[in-house]
Amino acid sequence: MIERSVSRDDTPQLDAYLEDLANSRNRRKQSRFTDILARFEALSIYGELEPPREINDLRGSIREIKTAEDRILFFEVAATTRHRRAVRLTNACEKRVSKTSHGRLPRKHLELAEAIERIDREHG
Repeated sequence: MIERSVSRDDTPQLDAYLEDLANSRNRRKQSRFTDILARFEALSIYGELEPPREINDLRGSIREIKTAEDRILFFEVAATTRHRRAVRLTNACEKRVSKTSHGRLPRKHLELAEAIERIDREHG
């Protein structure tokens, strides 16, 4: 099961990012959106991604789903009896090697994911 979480001001961080890709007339952005959806589908069906390097542990319980050009941050939550695994998506960013050290995730995105997780677990 894949759910999205909301930020401090109750706005879903991930929605605007995905809507921008989905509604773009740019074929490259549409392709990126399709790639992300394929990863979500595989994760929801199988509970993992192949190859395993498409999911990385970042810090604490925050993990990332990697595509060629995007990174989607998430954390795991208690699964229901109907689902083998449950994750809550927090935020996403475009992978830009030139703007980060060796393609690493910018700190502000990780810190936002941690803040969203904290709020989510407090109000869970």
